[in-house]
Amino acid sequence: YNLYELGKRDQAVKRYEELIKNYPGSKFIADTYVQLGNHYFDIANNLPKAKEMYEKAFASSQPRIKSYALYKLAWCDYNAQEYNSAIDKFKEVVAYAESQTGVGRDRIQLKSEALKDIVLAFAQVDAIDSAIVYLDEKGESKSLDYVNKLASVYFDAGKFEPAIRVYRKLQDRAATHVRAPAWQQKILLAYDKLNKRDKVVQEMHILVEKYGPESDWAKANAGEKGALQEASELAESALRELVQDYHQEAIKTKSVATYKLARDIYKRYLQTFPDTESSYNLRFYYAEILYALEDWADGAAQYAKVVDLDQKGTYAQRASYNTILALEKQVAFEKGASRKR
Repeated sequence: YNLYELGKRDQAVKRYEELIKNYPGSKFIADTYVQLGNHYFDIANNLPKAKEMYEKAFASSQPRIKSYALYKLAWCDYNAQEYNSAIDKFKEVVAYAESQTGVGRDRIQLKSEALKDIVLAFAQVDAIDSAIVYLDEKGESKSLDYVNKLASVYFDAGKFEPAIRVYRKLQDRAATHVRAPAWQQKILLAYDKLNKRDKVVQEMHILVEKYGPESDWAKANAGEKGALQEASELAESALRELVQDYHQEAIKTKSVATYKLARDIYKRYLQTFPDTESSYNLRFYYAEILYALEDWADGAAQYAKVVDLDQKGTYAQRASYNTILALEKQVAFEKGASRKR
């Protein structure tokens, strides 16, 4: 063991093998198989050999080693992409932990680790409904955490449709939970990744209205000042980042639909967050979008607001000039001297 700790792994493995060969009845045999299993699993990247070692450790009569070996066998199956088998073994680990008496730290930690890791396997087989039923049953007071982890795994893996499904289920069962705004933000971002622009706008409105300062959610969490602040920051950052991405895309592609999408999000942002650090810049960009869409009257009004906000600001001079240009365009249009494209 100490040789291994010193980094002399080859010598350590040789010693472990000597122990197995020369002292088959030793009380250290089962733990030796675990150590060798860990070596082949973590260092040597030899999954078949690791599995062989863990199976021998699992044959032990020592509960602590037996349960750990089963846990590692589940991970062997997971890494071998045998996900259903991994799920079955993780379930066995949980069942074993539950069958033990007392409230020992090892037992509780073993169950917790198995539940966290079984989520990864569930996500690979897209077993949303059965996964949630199981996590609800076994997760007890932490079941929501495990289901939330399932949604996060889907999202991080780029599986946005199932991620949305799980986040919806979380919203349905815990509408006033402190994490609910974060779930809605993830739904919004997932639809953005799926390029479903109509859904992006729809979910944007839900994020702002359902979790705003006057919402039922805010009233239910009135005592959670940190949660209220976080909800506001989530909504603000989601809208700000999305709208700037869409604006850049619109400039590159000249897509009217994308310009209009950016326009709508700018408008919602400024209605909801008129006094943020970014609102000055975003109001100028909003005016630019309106001008590009030939909505000259509203564009002029927004340019003028930029000037009013800070007459020495970054965009003050440009906004002043663009106000005149926009009004000239509008006058020419109203007189019939020009038309909108």
